[in-house]
Amino acid sequence: MQAEQLHRLVTTVLNSHGFSAVIGGVVGSWLTQLFASRWQRRVWVNDNKKAEWRELLDVVREGNQGMLDWYARIVASGGRAGATEERFAPISVSTIKADMVFHDRIFISKEVRDAKLYQRWNELFNYCTRNAEELKSTIDNLVVVIHDFQNDLIRVSREDLGIERPWYKLW
Repeated sequence: MQAEQLHRLVTTVLNSHGFSAVIGGVVGSWLTQLFASRWQRRVWVNDNKKAEWRELLDVVREGNQGMLDWYARIVASGGRAGATEERFAPISVSTIKADMVFHDRIFISKEVRDAKLYQRWNELFNYCTRNAEELKSTIDNLVVVIHDFQNDLIRVSREDLGIERPWYKLW
C-alpha cells in the first residue's frame, strides 16, 4: 500500500507545474551564473590585454625615439662617430627595455608572435644601425620604416581587442 501511495505522490509532483518552476529556477540560476562568470572573465582578459598593448606601444614609441635621436646624432656628425658605447647609449637602453617588454607578455604573446612583431622590431633596429652610415643625409627613410612598424603594431592591437572588427567577425 505504501508503494502505491508513493507512486501516486511522485506522479502528482512530476505532473504539477510547481515542480517545473522549481527545476526551471534552478537551471535558470545556474545558467545565469555560468554566463556571468564567463563574461566577467572575458572583461578581465580584455582589460589585461589592453594594459599589455598600451605598455608595448609606449616602450616601442620610446625605442623609436631613441633610434631617431641616435640616427640624427650620426647624421649631424657626418657619420664620423665611432662604434663607441656613447654612440649606442640612447638606442641601447630603449631597445633593451623594448626587448624585455616583447618577451614578458602574458595575454598578448600569441598575437605578438603571430604578427611577427618582435622580428620586425629587430629588423627595424638593424635597419637603423646598418643604414646610419649609408643614409647620412636623410632621416626620412627611417621615419617611414618606424611609422610602418607602429601602424602595424596598432592594427594588430586593435584587431586583438576587437576595436573596428569587420562585421563578419562579430560573432
